[in-house]
Amino acid sequence: MRFNEHGGLGGDRRRSGVLAGLAIAGWLMFSEHRAHAQAPMAAPAVIPNPVSMQRETGVFRLSAATPIVIPANDPGARRAADFFTDLVHRTYGLRLRVQTGAERDAAINFRRTIGIPLADEGYRLAAGPAGITIFASSPAGLLYGGISLWQLIGPGATKEDIGVPAVRIDDAPRFPWRGIMLDSARHYQSPAFIRDFIDWMALHKLNVLHWHLTDDQAWRLEIKKYPRLTSVWGGNPGVFSEVQGFAHNLESRRLKPGLPAEGWRDVRHRGGVASA
Repeated sequence: MRFNEHGGLGGDRRRSGVLAGLAIAGWLMFSEHRAHAQAPMAAPAVIPNPVSMQRETGVFRLSAATPIVIPANDPGARRAADFFTDLVHRTYGLRLRVQTGAERDAAINFRRTIGIPLADEGYRLAAGPAGITIFASSPAGLLYGGISLWQLIGPGATKEDIGVPAVRIDDAPRFPWRGIMLDSARHYQSPAFIRDFIDWMALHKLNVLHWHLTDDQAWRLEIKKYPRLTSVWGGNPGVFSEVQGFAHNLESRRLKPGLPAEGWRDVRHRGGVASA
């Protein structure tokens, strides 16, 4: 072993160190490349995770010439197909046509199930290079199948390049009640926001909107059949100091004859007057 004049290792040792470093770097690069080459293809993102999803070979390409085919005289299939085409147009700028007829190749088919046992809100989505078919026994199943199909397109697509990976999905909700609450009693939202909120619910396959319209502050939604909900229960402590934002028991009984003296609490929390 040789040392240089500064007390360091000599040239042979330096060259050996450099070669060792290069060898290690090369091994790391090879290992990384090998890991990428062996990594399985990522599954398409579908929200929520379906019960079963099987990747297959190929891609179905969408274009303006791709028809959306639904059965004749099926308003549920029409709504599901229209919702899907609206999503594709809003997100990718591509307009697709909905038409009635028999299932066909090179198309996106919304079909009612025949001989396929599916839950009420369940669906089967079969996509391949030759076409796509969504099977369901209910309008909700067709709707959720169309939403999953839209999710399969992925965020990187453009109007000129929209592809759906070949896949088979069998899905049904685990819970019949899949809700979300919107609090409009304390926080105000515009009608446009609420409509968009319901659309986002559908995109996540939620099916129950708990719309919190009332609390001890006030009633927030005008209902023509019950005008005093807003004229009295709209909440103005300066005018109705004894009401404290709602109605006392006498006011409650006037709004809903036969309501027991203690029943105002149920009305307050469940919106019973509006739904009666």
